[in-house]
This record gives sequence, structure tokens and C-alpha cells, in this order.
Amino acid sequence: MRGFCRCVTFILLCFVSVNVYASSVEIRKTYYESGEIQFELSYKDGKQDGISKWYYESGKLQFERSYTEGKEDGINKEYFESGEIQFERTYKDGIQNGIYKEYFESGELMFESVFKDGKSGRIYKRYYETGELYMKGSDINGRLNGIAKEYYKSGELKSERSWKDFKQYGISKEYYESGELHFETSFKDGKAISGYRYTEEGIKRKMSNAHLHMINKSLRN
Repeated sequence: MRGFCRCVTFILLCFVSVNVYASSVEIRKTYYESGEIQFELSYKDGKQDGISKWYYESGKLQFERSYTEGKEDGINKEYFESGEIQFERTYKDGIQNGIYKEYFESGELMFESVFKDGKSGRIYKRYYETGELYMKGSDINGRLNGIAKEYYKSGELKSERSWKDFKQYGISKEYYESGELHFETSFKDGKAISGYRYTEEGIKRKMSNAHLHMINKSLRN
């Protein structure tokens, strides 16, 4: 009899625990005037917790975000209305940390970088929609720093530029797809000050002031 009582007590305690937990979880939903769901947010003890979702009026998923005790935590995703993923962001304790990815609507990767403590840094890569590497470089909190390289779809180097605090400096080089040097430009304090242009056969010509002015104007834009 005592064993039976213990068993019943244990079952009742489990039942109470489950109901206490369940009562602390709340799903809040909002709808478009059309009747389609707009978002559903998961709350626990008054704070967002778990997966929350936002939708296009068409009913397709638009955002999917993960929360822990009111803070974004985990991988958050954003989608095109077609259903293809558009962005992937990783959060820890409400701060963006880890891999960031952006996609073409075709599903191919467009851009990837790394965030630490809410700031982008280290290496970033950008791709052609067909999958080939288009550009790679480094930045500090969104400002270009270091060597940036651009590529033709063939994989041949198209240009290489040096950046510091979002300003070009030093020697910038651009290449023909054949690999031959096309332009060589010297920068100081973010401005082109001199340079040379090469024919594909290697003939060297000095850049005119008009050409340098055109380069500096394009940088300001």
C-alpha cells in the first residue's frame, strides 16, 4: 500500500511540474487583415524564449529567430518570399557572434563574414551567383582594412587594393583576364596621386590628371 501511495504521489508531482512548466510558456500570435498569420512569438515567464516566427502575408515564412530569456541566441534566418533563405546570422546572449551569410534568391551563397561581439572582422568573401569567388578581403567593424582582391569568373585575379580605415593607400593593381597588368595606381590618404596604364602587350603609359580625377570622383561616390 505504501508503495502504491509513493507511486501515486510521484505521478501527481510529475503532473504538477509539467503543468507549471506548460503554464509558463505562451505563444502570442498576430494576424493580417486577410486572416493570414503575421507572426507567432514564443514567451516563457514574460520573456521571449524559443523560436519566434514572422510571415509574409502570402503565408510564407519571412523570419525565424531564436531567443533565450529575452535575448537573441542561436542561428537566426530570414527568407525570400519564394522560400529560399536570404540571411543567416548567429547570436550569443543578444550579440551577433559567429558566421554571417547572405544568399542570392537562387539559393547560391552571395557573401560570408564573421562577427565577434557584434562587430564584423577578419576575412569576408563575396561570390558570383554561379558560385565562383568574386572578392575577398578583411574589415574591422564594416570598414575595409588590409588587402582586398577581386577575381574574374575564370578565377584569374582582377584587382588587388590596400585599405586602411576605409581609405585606399599604397599601390593598387588591376589586371586583364589574361593575367597581364592593366592599371597600376598610387594612393595617398585615400586619393589617387599617380599611376600607369598598360596595354595587354605590356606597353606602359602614364595616367593623365583627368584619369586620376575620374578615379577620385568614383571613390567619393
